Amino acid sequence: MDNADLEQLSVSPSKLSPKFHPDTTEYKVTVGSDVKQIKVDPLTSDSGASYSIKVKLRVNYPKLCES
Repeated sequence: MDNADLEQLSVSPSKLSPKFHPDTTEYKVTVGSDVKQIKVDPLTSDSGASYSIKVKLRVNYPKLCES
């Protein structure tokens, strides 16, 4: 059996948004500018199943005012 359905999904040092649900396929994670790495911990229904994680990085820089 190669069931790659997720039973659990967690990230640290942050939280998923929205909260984990097996039918949800996209999540958002927000971290501070001092974070150097994020750990993603998926748990599949079948321990022998394979999966992939796609990351889309968006960086928000503060707006600077000219004086």
